[in-house]
Amino acid sequence: MVVRMKGNNILFFSVKFFSYDVKMKMKMEELGAKVDMFDERPIKSAFNRALLKVVPILYTPITKRYYTRLIKKLKFNIYNYVFIYGPDMITPSIMKKLRAHFPNAVLIAYCADSIYKKRRYERIIPYFDKFFTYDRKDYDFYSIKYDNLYFRPLFYLDKYILDINGIETQTHTYDWSFIGTIHSDRQKIINYFIDYSKIYNLKYFNYPYLQSKFIFWFYKFTKSSFRNKKITDFKYKKIDSEEIFTILKNSKFILDMQHPKNTGLTMRTIESIAMQCKIITTNEDIINYDFYNGDNIEIIPRENIIIQNNFFDKPLSIISKKILARYSLDCWIKDIFLEKEE
Repeated sequence: MVVRMKGNNILFFSVKFFSYDVKMKMKMEELGAKVDMFDERPIKSAFNRALLKVVPILYTPITKRYYTRLIKKLKFNIYNYVFIYGPDMITPSIMKKLRAHFPNAVLIAYCADSIYKKRRYERIIPYFDKFFTYDRKDYDFYSIKYDNLYFRPLFYLDKYILDINGIETQTHTYDWSFIGTIHSDRQKIINYFIDYSKIYNLKYFNYPYLQSKFIFWFYKFTKSSFRNKKITDFKYKKIDSEEIFTILKNSKFILDMQHPKNTGLTMRTIESIAMQCKIITTNEDIINYDFYNGDNIEIIPRENIIIQNNFFDKPLSIISKKILARYSLDCWIKDIFLEKEE
């Protein structure tokens, strides 16, 4: 099947995350589509976003009203596609309304989280024509039950492809960097690397983001890794994608820890691969990807962390442009909408 973006009207809902949602919209428009974009979540405050993760059912009435108003506002528009990135707050009743008001549209979802971790996704999968997961093991397990489920890793933005000339001898501001939301055991692993860096005199950039100060205090009383932490040790403002790019570009290694219940590759992993940057990760499933090379990627255990010292001395192995192209935003959009090159 061949689908062209040019001339298509897309109703696009997305979670807000480091301006990547805007970049997705811009890429769809660059490929010729007309896009109406809205926030997937009706809640704006950091406190509510934090509470959503703990008790999502609290926001069901608010979400229902939000989508009812939007659908009423857009009911005379004609869309070829309804695309939802991160359907965290979508319910079966909302999906029924979208299907009823846009009967000729192809309904697509992309989930950058584990279905196994967030079982509520299972309630909405049947309502979509296509439901994408970034988690390979999710796909292997759930595709037996759902024939509309597809596997597609995340993407990198165009600017992450750098000139590889002299990249092996490039000097870096930081030996390693971490930019990400703190959850699960991430802080414990970061603490280890900070201590390791002090011993071996490594320079690093650490941007541990928390959705709100409420989350800090919740972790302070529930996680041992927060016992000696101060509220000022964390960041409460999301860093822009331009800043992320600058930091990654100036880092020799990227530290990456996926959620323990996820096996999908994080956005940071894909970006690091695009930049020909070495990665230290807890994600064992990375060995199943075509770009995997032990010279570039060090897999560490979540417990009793051990770093192979020779990893730091191994020369970088350049990844081919052909492999990298598969993870570009351009290719990602085309795969989502089934656009193939002639």
